[in-house]
Amino acid sequence: MEKLTYTTVDTPFQFEIPKIKGSRFITSVFPIDSKDHVPEYLSQIQKQYFGATHHCYAWRAGVRIQEDLFGGWNIVALAEKVNDDGEPSNTAGKPILNVLKGDQIFGILAVVTRYFGGTLLGVGGLIQAYTLAIKSTLTQAPLLQKEITKKLMIHYRYEEVSRVQHLFAKYQAIPYYEEYGDSITQGVEVNYSFFQNLTKDLTSGRIDYEEVL
Repeated sequence: MEKLTYTTVDTPFQFEIPKIKGSRFITSVFPIDSKDHVPEYLSQIQKQYFGATHHCYAWRAGVRIQEDLFGGWNIVALAEKVNDDGEPSNTAGKPILNVLKGDQIFGILAVVTRYFGGTLLGVGGLIQAYTLAIKSTLTQAPLLQKEITKKLMIHYRYEEVSRVQHLFAKYQAIPYYEEYGDSITQGVEVNYSFFQNLTKDLTSGRIDYEEVL
């Protein structure tokens, strides 16, 4: 069984496409864990490109698994937002977001900075320009795969150490917390793909656990 992962940007990255009718389009992408990082990065871009006409953006923060009634699932963002920053409605932020969604990119802030070149592009032209800007950037940006994981808190007796450790190795569970007393309490993080099999094996061995949300 393969590990479940999602695509995100590894490090901040900037890319500028050739001018379109005199206008410059500079795209900046940043990895984000939550929307709390967005204001800082936007402020950084506004200072770096002071005097630009627009700073249009889209972001997607967090991931979750959305399951359907037939046993299938999709990876979806916990939150996402767009901003046209003065461009006509839905001509900038939404096209940027559509590319991020189409390419299944998560945990990212994408800002396209425009310096107006003196020629109006029209609604269709703007959509094409902002789409091209983000698409071109993503082909150059350093992307990586991050695991989608779940956390468990497991409680077991000392005589079960060998069996539990075998399960951890089998399902590549990573311990992040340990407490020793009359019994052992251990927190582990496991890939979403292995979660059900691990918990099934724990339950069959009468080992208590609870999910950590």
